[in-house]
Amino acid sequence: MSKFFKKLFGTLSHKPWEKEQMETDNYHQGKTFDISLQTSAVIVIFGVSTTLFTLVVTGYLYSIAVSQDTGYLLKPNMLWLNTLILLFVAYFFNKITNDLKNNKFQKIKSNLLIVGFLSYAFLFGQIFFWFQLMEKGNYVSTNNYFSSFYIFTALHGLHLLGGLFFWGKTFSKVSKLKIEEGIGLLSLLSKEFLKLTNSNSESRRFVKSSAIKLNEKLILDEKYIVTIDDFDQSQKLKVSMGKKKNILVQISE
Repeated sequence: MSKFFKKLFGTLSHKPWEKEQMETDNYHQGKTFDISLQTSAVIVIFGVSTTLFTLVVTGYLYSIAVSQDTGYLLKPNMLWLNTLILLFVAYFFNKITNDLKNNKFQKIKSNLLIVGFLSYAFLFGQIFFWFQLMEKGNYVSTNNYFSSFYIFTALHGLHLLGGLFFWGKTFSKVSKLKIEEGIGLLSLLSKEFLKLTNSNSESRRFVKSSAIKLNEKLILDEKYIVTIDDFDQSQKLKVSMGKKKNILVQISE
């Protein structure tokens, strides 16, 4: 926690007019924290979503009638089935995170497909649950108990649809990774896959400067296609950029 506050408020103690600090500032990238733009966007989205849902829940708690049976919505089996689906989504997201750290791209692809299927199943289940409530005469206008539930679940559905939009973009990128057909070396190094570089042009500079090795084999051809033959007998490929950056790519069965 002390390092967090030091990063956050440490700039206040800097003296930019001093020569030593000027030299340090020249090499500074302007970031307080070493996180990507994508991570920053996720943090903001989750912050806004959490605040919005908190306001809805608070409004629900203050407006509900004392005589209302608050356990009514907990009785239908459909609600618990949808809750179970969400737990499975969280489980597979955790698996994707671990596979991403280990560069197991084939597993990432299959788990992403499962997450998408479960997310759509949750949305259809939620709509089916709404129809069950309306068949029993429980509408948005019935009382605050049901109106709050409809609003809360509708917002959650919109939140999930937004997530599915980015899921589609991510899945389309992962689907392009077909190692059997070959992957361009520049694309493999760039942020499209291994994120060792920020672009193909930057990848090209590293190749030309003799900084790229595949399983200790020096690669000088910028048009080199990485195929299954580049992997060793254990289906692993060590991608090295310079002396310090090494990533182990593994083909999962």
